[in-house]
Amino acid sequence: MDTQPTVSLAGRMNADFGLDLPLGEGSGQSRDDPVKVTTRDAVEAYLAEIVFVETLLNVHNVHWRYLKTKLIQPEGLQKIHQVKFEVKFIEGQNVITETRNFYFDVSGVYFDIPGRPQPKQTISAPFNSSLPKHLGWMHFQKLIDNESSTPGMGVTLNYRSPGSYMGVYIYDKQQSEMLATPTTELVEAELDEAAQNLHIVSPSLRETSRDEKNGLQVRLYDDEQTRSLIGLTVLRSCFVKFRITIPEGNERFHVETAYQSMMELINAFDSISAEKLDT
Repeated sequence: MDTQPTVSLAGRMNADFGLDLPLGEGSGQSRDDPVKVTTRDAVEAYLAEIVFVETLLNVHNVHWRYLKTKLIQPEGLQKIHQVKFEVKFIEGQNVITETRNFYFDVSGVYFDIPGRPQPKQTISAPFNSSLPKHLGWMHFQKLIDNESSTPGMGVTLNYRSPGSYMGVYIYDKQQSEMLATPTTELVEAELDEAAQNLHIVSPSLRETSRDEKNGLQVRLYDDEQTRSLIGLTVLRSCFVKFRITIPEGNERFHVETAYQSMMELINAFDSISAEKLDT
């Protein structure tokens, strides 16, 4: 009787999703069956863990966010990472919230860095900084280069969670000198233009509230089918605009997860502002 050759977990991930991860065997579902991490590099190990879990959770179309990593050292030399995630999904009319743990054997990894590095998307000049790839429940999908075809229009970063979408737009309209000392009026005028563009795409949306704090202006729009939120600030002599689109179904659930992701984005803005002060 012929036996099929054993395919490693890394091989299956590569075959099914085109991912070349430094992972060996193991399901990762329990401490007794951890996924074997085959690289010695700590950064590669951390990134492989998050990409592995992200891929599995996205297949099931659930909302998820990373919580923490704990190093477990059982008897002997084996070291295991317990990586914890919060997961939300809709079952009928109910929102189910679970905590899920995934396990990785990191015995061969050389940990020469403090803490867990955060996956980030680099954004080139004139912004010259980066944004996290995971913002709460929203996760980075792709970066679109608008600058090459339309100078001054920068880049777009697309994030999503099941049913919700967030676009982050970073551009300077070739007005970097003016944006070096932005005024409230300048930000408000740019947001007015963004609101006009939103109404062209979705004419039924109506503004329901607005807020401003520390140079960040936010407006909320609503209709019978969707809820949209747009915000705008200036960082590193660039406009930074974001738009979040939320479906009406399970309204509280989607609004809460979108709000938490927005707060993660605002925290990232604060970190970038601190970087600017250090330069």
